[in-house]
Amino acid sequence: MKNLSKQTISIYWRFTKKYRLLVFVSIISTLIVNALYVYIPFLYKNIFDSLAANDFTTLPIIYRTLTIFAGVNAIIWVTSRAAMTSNIIFQTKTMSDLASYCFSYLHKHSYTFFTNNFSGALTKKVD
Repeated sequence: MKNLSKQTISIYWRFTKKYRLLVFVSIISTLIVNALYVYIPFLYKNIFDSLAANDFTTLPIIYRTLTIFAGVNAIIWVTSRAAMTSNIIFQTKTMSDLASYCFSYLHKHSYTFFTNNFSGALTKKVD
């Protein structure tokens, strides 16, 4: 059996290039979410350091840190939803385009190709 990995990847890449914005949004959103997940422990550190000081003058710092914490979690929620939504839309559109491409590719074959092959073999060749 021939190694057709390069040809297969080039076909996938050709269909991926049509939806560059969706891929870009998905990747950037995922990077932002992961960066913010790294930042959250530093917010916890600020809260516990202020509580450990046992001083009421640090109360505004705690409130500000809790507000930042809530904002960061809101940003994480919005960007993770954006990443998931763009990824779902990208996957469904790309799979639909690939299925249409495979179907049109099968239509280009001759009549003898279909009569000489079992239908299960055709399904396997397309998949």
